[in-house]
Amino acid sequence: MITPRALLPRTVTGQVVLLAIVCVVLAQAIGFAGFYLIGFDRNSPPEYAGRVATVVRVLAALPHDARPAYVRAANASDPALALRAETAPPTEAVHPAPAPSGAAPAPSGAAPPPDRFGPPTEMFWPPDGERLPGDGVGPGAVRELRARLGTGFVVGVSSRGPDGSGRILIGLPDGRAWSVAAPAFRPRPLPGGPILLTLAFLAVALVLFGGWAARAVTTPLRRLAAAVEAAAPDGLPGAIPVDGPAEVRAVASAIAANTDRIRALMADNARTLAAVGHDLRTPLTRLRLRVDFVEDDDVRAALVGDLDYMTALTEEALAHLRGSGRPEPLERVDVGSLLSTVVDRFADLDADVRADLPAGLEAPLRPNAVQRAVRNLIENALRHAGHARVSARRAGRHVVIAVADEGPGIAPEDRDRLVRPFERGDAARTSGPDHGLGLGLSIARDVAVSHGGRLVLGDNVPTGLIATLELPADAAAG
Repeated sequence: MITPRALLPRTVTGQVVLLAIVCVVLAQAIGFAGFYLIGFDRNSPPEYAGRVATVVRVLAALPHDARPAYVRAANASDPALALRAETAPPTEAVHPAPAPSGAAPAPSGAAPPPDRFGPPTEMFWPPDGERLPGDGVGPGAVRELRARLGTGFVVGVSSRGPDGSGRILIGLPDGRAWSVAAPAFRPRPLPGGPILLTLAFLAVALVLFGGWAARAVTTPLRRLAAAVEAAAPDGLPGAIPVDGPAEVRAVASAIAANTDRIRALMADNARTLAAVGHDLRTPLTRLRLRVDFVEDDDVRAALVGDLDYMTALTEEALAHLRGSGRPEPLERVDVGSLLSTVVDRFADLDADVRADLPAGLEAPLRPNAVQRAVRNLIENALRHAGHARVSARRAGRHVVIAVADEGPGIAPEDRDRLVRPFERGDAARTSGPDHGLGLGLSIARDVAVSHGGRLVLGDNVPTGLIATLELPADAAAG
């Protein structure tokens, strides 16, 4: 069964167009309702005078025998006029309206018979701005009607007609008298009229429905962004919600598919890494056993050095590949104790490594990853300078771990390049058993980034390099 929701547009463009149409239609509906209830008044003086003047002009042009049928038709079309012939004097004195200021009075020959409107000396008209008591008829309505009818017609008012309602009396050029109902006029419309009201209703509708639509369209995007930012244990996004407009669903489906492919590649890489590690270590172990049977001490020492170099390169490459896989969980650790473990291992090898580590400095870290990064930085310092100085401190919202040396340093233009995998300095000076594979700085940078921090390479004073790990002290990213 097709539900109403299934009929709605599925694309952002379709939803925006539908929203615009709904807003315009709703604004017009509210506007028309407002005009009907408070704004539009068929009995406003200009509109009322125009209707009466049209009917009276046609009536004056008809022969006497055709007027009764016309009056019945006019009253049926507009019952509010209540047009009728006057054959007897009203219960109160009735007087023609005076001419507007500066206008010539109506010709005396155009006035109705004296027995209908009374002698001229009894004419009465309220001052400007006043209303006749009890009938709600203001001077504006009669003045507007007299201006529309022009000469030949006489317009008067009765404060109370025979049926108790106010009447406007009209004398035709042929001397006949007719009257129409005098309605109660409503207050003056709001300034600006229909245009202002339409704009106001349209603005309100656009704001309300625009806010609702923006929320309806952007909520799936916010959910998608939150799902992408919320990393699973393997560092990739977790479950991706596929909902919302068609465009958002397409993006979510693409992200979910790519995440699944990356996760499958990572699983394949883990299996490959395990196989490669086994296949590389096994022949190296056999070669090391065979070297022991070499009788020449110089040859044996050279072979052992080459094997150590090959083993170091293999372990370094495997460590880099392991670092790009599933990250270890965060633990709140004592930074000084963590780094002391690394420094002590180098001290056991009689390496010139000194440390200045504070007590009680804690941070959420991945212990093995941080130790591997610091170890690589120390090895770089020992390789190029023969010594290393390790320090740690709290700087704002970060824990700063620095490894300094007084060696040749790294030129500023080479620093961005040397933090990339397998990048080394001058090949003539960085090849052989005493140099690595070009992964030390890359591993350290990856560890810093996995914590939401960074690796900074700077100049030591007076010479040398300072490699600094800036890691979040309170919360780690990703």
